[in-house]
Amino acid sequence: MSVIAATGANGYIGGGLVPTLLEQGHTGRVLTRRSHALRGVPWSGRVHVVTGDQSDPHAVQKLYDGATPLYYLAHSMSDNKDFAPVEEQCAQIVAAVASQEGAVRLIYLSGPHPEG
Repeated sequence: MSVIAATGANGYIGGGLVPTLLEQGHTGRVLTRRSHALRGVPWSGRVHVVTGDQSDPHAVQKLYDGATPLYYLAHSMSDNKDFAPVEEQCAQIVAAVASQEGAVRLIYLSGPHPEG
C-alpha cells in the first residue's frame, strides 16, 4: 500500500477519507494548523501529524515527503471574507511543492463560497 498525505484531515471530507484509507492498509501524514484538534480522534495515532498549513512550503514538504497521492482537502473559506486570493496562493504553493518533489498525483478539493 502507499503513503498518503492530506491537508484538511480534521474536516468533514478528510475526517472520513483518512480513516478509510488507513483501514485499507495505507499509511499517512496529515497537515493541520491545530494538532490539538486531532486529540481523541480514533485514527490520529496511526498518522504522522505535521503542524502547519498549506501556505508554508516547508510544512507542505514535510507533509508530502514522497507520498502518493497528496490530498488537498483544506480550504481558506472560514479564515477571511475574501478567501479566493488566499486559497489560490495556498493551492499554488502546494502544487509547486508537489511538482518540485515529483508528485505522481495531487487531488484538489475546493468548494463554492456563497455571497453573504
